[in-house]
Amino acid sequence: MTNFNIQSIRHSHVVFDDRYKIQCFHANDPYAMVQITGYLKSELKNKGRVYFRGQRKIYGNNLLIPSAYRNLKTNGAMHKVNERLKNIVSAYRAQCSIFSKRKINDETIEAVLQHYGYNTSWIDIVDNAWVALWFACHRYVIDNSLKSIGHWVLRAAGKSEGKVVLYKRDKEGAILSRNGTDIMMCANDPIFDENEYAYIYLICVDENYEENDLRLNLPSVFIRPHMQHGLVFRSSRNKDDGLRKRDYSSSIVGVIRIYIKDAIKWLGNGDLTNKDHLFPPPFYDSGYNILLDSDQKVQDESGVKSMGSIQIVTSGP
Repeated sequence: MTNFNIQSIRHSHVVFDDRYKIQCFHANDPYAMVQITGYLKSELKNKGRVYFRGQRKIYGNNLLIPSAYRNLKTNGAMHKVNERLKNIVSAYRAQCSIFSKRKINDETIEAVLQHYGYNTSWIDIVDNAWVALWFACHRYVIDNSLKSIGHWVLRAAGKSEGKVVLYKRDKEGAILSRNGTDIMMCANDPIFDENEYAYIYLICVDENYEENDLRLNLPSVFIRPHMQHGLVFRSSRNKDDGLRKRDYSSSIVGVIRIYIKDAIKWLGNGDLTNKDHLFPPPFYDSGYNILLDSDQKVQDESGVKSMGSIQIVTSGP
């Protein structure tokens, strides 16, 4: 993590995360979280643009590897994966006339496939810290053996069976709390582990990386990128062998850590943080519907079955 001085930011401090062995900016209130993001954006404005990626955990040695390149050991394996991606992109261009009619380039087609579920050389990021925080507080659950259907759920440790809280009422009937913190917990309310955190990566896209803003480079019939303030980024190609770096972790300039129980409280439960808002169903997201209609034909035509698929995101339980 790049060294920054955040001592002047109230309700925040630099901590060493014992679980993942990294330094983090810990934010105790939403004002601190937003000010930290603003501080790094300003400090790094001459280096590159700073974006966000919500993380429910920090993966081994703080690595940031695109899904297409995970578990690859050799350059030859990376070349084979890149060839498969080219075949999938070509098949989608042939199946979806919108890509040719709107003159959308191959890089953006691969980028939109990443955003809707495929394994590619791109990594999803957002330029809205609240959306990043939402992803840090949720996990994706696979619903079928094909790994093509799933839903997002809160990272709760469990659900309450209904906790009875003793209280008194005043003469007007209002509840008097015993200590100012008592609440009535209803059955099935989520319970959050006191020692669990939500993490936000601060990603600087500098000269070593390239970004693709899907909101600008796709027609607006693809609504999900707009709902999520979504972009993707990836390493630039090496001039010698044409390959990209396997690990993009050099882009991480900071990590914000927040108690998950605090993060959930800050997000609230309004329509803007509803799963169907961030992942609009095909009825509203026409671009998503186009991709779903073409997916099986694309996989049959390209002959590639190992790079994922367009994910069917349901509302879940």
